[in-house]
Amino acid sequence: YPLVEFMTAILFLGVTWKFFPTNFSLTDFPYELIFLLIINWLVMSLLIIIAVYDLRHKIIPNGMVYAFILASAVLAWWQDPERLLAGLYFFAFFATLWLVSRGKWLGFGDAKLALGIGFLLGATAGLSALTLAFWSGAIFGLAIITLNRLRRRGESFTIKSEIPFAPFLIFGLLIVFFFQINVLQLF
Repeated sequence: YPLVEFMTAILFLGVTWKFFPTNFSLTDFPYELIFLLIINWLVMSLLIIIAVYDLRHKIIPNGMVYAFILASAVLAWWQDPERLLAGLYFFAFFATLWLVSRGKWLGFGDAKLALGIGFLLGATAGLSALTLAFWSGAIFGLAIITLNRLRRRGESFTIKSEIPFAPFLIFGLLIVFFFQINVLQLF
């Protein structure tokens, strides 16, 4: 619980740092800044809830993911309506994976989360976030399998073990959101 509170505080500070102007003055109070801060704080709160809930229960709560989608859609509509298309593309890709695998590769909640990621970040940044999510999830999964085999414990993780994917999607989103990493430029 204290770790969740600490992470939320760090994310709120990060959002404030990202959007707060360096030339701020009380005479020209930017009301748009208040809106931007509040909606991004809401997004960060929802992401924390989704990640923790998925870690504990291996499911993404519909109410939280729908609120995230709505908040991200509002930001997309206000800042760059073309980001709405990116969300639809990402949703279609994840929904196809879910449909083809009959839910074995990932859950439908991940497709809904990808919709909000596309709305929030747009095509290029969203693709970077999704790529980072897949990479970090694969590295984590392989590390868990390797460590488990080295310890030779009774409960063994295998390639077929379930690992919640939402925390990795959110990790990728946060890295790109705060540090503007473009994975496509790495190549």
